Amino acid sequence: MYDLFEFIVRFILFATLHSFLAIQHVQEFLKSRMGSLASSYRLLYNILALVTFGWVMNAYHDSPILYQLPETTRPLGFIGQGVMLILLCVCAAQTGVGDFLGFRQLRSKLIAPILITNGCYGRVRHPQYLLAMLFLLFTPTMTVRWLVLTLLSALYFLCGAIMEERRLIEMFGDNYRGYQRGVRMFIPIPKKRS
Repeated sequence: MYDLFEFIVRFILFATLHSFLAIQHVQEFLKSRMGSLASSYRLLYNILALVTFGWVMNAYHDSPILYQLPETTRPLGFIGQGVMLILLCVCAAQTGVGDFLGFRQLRSKLIAPILITNGCYGRVRHPQYLLAMLFLLFTPTMTVRWLVLTLLSALYFLCGAIMEERRLIEMFGDNYRGYQRGVRMFIPIPKKRS
């Protein structure tokens, strides 16, 4: 039971730090203190996220198995996860892998934001979160740790999407509001136009 509690606490610490460092005012403050390294903020943010998420996943290894797909259908789970990873890469390519990872910011200080509403983003407003959730759900072996990770991730993705939407409304105003009216947040079902 302690291992599960430790896993949850680690995830909450990861999510809190990751969300805090994504707040625009926090980014601006930290960048103002970083001097010539300010353009590396996004890259450092991603490295820190990777390290802290690894720390989260290093807890609670002996988690009980809730279910396991039979040997004959287990590959379907892995195929599903593989498809989700490929689609995540497609979505990242659409917005710019260099932007997402923080490499483009190293070369260019001023990057004008662009609102992307086609491709993956024409189906749902937050395709990365949807695909990451599906990746988690396609696991062929569901352990207590993986289930808790999935539930905590769903909550984290929802909170992250809400924070992102506020920031995007500030950046793009009525253009983003119109996009919200036409495209759902997570469920790829077209909205009816009124």
